[in-house]
Amino acid sequence: YLIVFVLFCFTNSVIAQNMINLELNSVKQAATNIHYLAKVKVIKAEAFHEGDGSEKHVYSAEVLATYKGKTHKKLSYEMVVEQ
Repeated sequence: YLIVFVLFCFTNSVIAQNMINLELNSVKQAATNIHYLAKVKVIKAEAFHEGDGSEKHVYSAEVLATYKGKTHKKLSYEMVVEQ
């Protein structure tokens, strides 16, 4: 039973590392195709109900580091969320 458990743990570890590598590669690929990339700290989030049943979320953020594009101290961005 111990051999099966060790093999199971090793297999899960390899699968987890492969998933991390896949995610990192996806982020690297996405970063080459965008104009702006920054690390931000969200300082305010608001949700507004739209007439069509969707929600508009507006986020205000402090820019901690800019990796690509023009440097900003603060920024805001929004997204529309559908049910």
